[in-house]
Amino acid sequence: MAFKDKPTVVRPNMDKKQAEYTERLRHYNEWLGDDTRDITSTYPGFPGDAKKEKTTVMVDKPEVAPINPKKGSKNSMKIQNVSMKVASTQVMKRPKASTKQANAITIVQNVGIDKKHDAIAKIMADLGMSKAGATTYFHNARHFIERQSPVNA
Repeated sequence: MAFKDKPTVVRPNMDKKQAEYTERLRHYNEWLGDDTRDITSTYPGFPGDAKKEKTTVMVDKPEVAPINPKKGSKNSMKIQNVSMKVASTQVMKRPKASTKQANAITIVQNVGIDKKHDAIAKIMADLGMSKAGATTYFHNARHFIERQSPVNA
């Protein structure tokens, strides 16, 4: 059943504005569902509306701006380098010898990764850190050591 066959239902509790919008929507849906219309056509509007002038101008081909070949001018063509992102392996550098992280790494290597509590206690004592700070440094040192020495090497 097409939209033409259905009359617009105006309920008693509908105000005039809502009834007008309902009628406009019915008209648009009727136009949209019309099988005989050209698909590329634009909606002509609601009957009784003032006809609007087209505000857009369709151009077949965009015009190319002239290029000034003089060297150094603003309009001269520029060659742009396009960079490509390449997956790279991250090489871990050892921290400087006098940093807390470097000291924590040597402590964890000496005590052992498996002895977490002993390593954290030694980091706290030697570097004068809180338990939270020492735990963080242990965690970072452990990951650094694990990345440096492959398991199946």
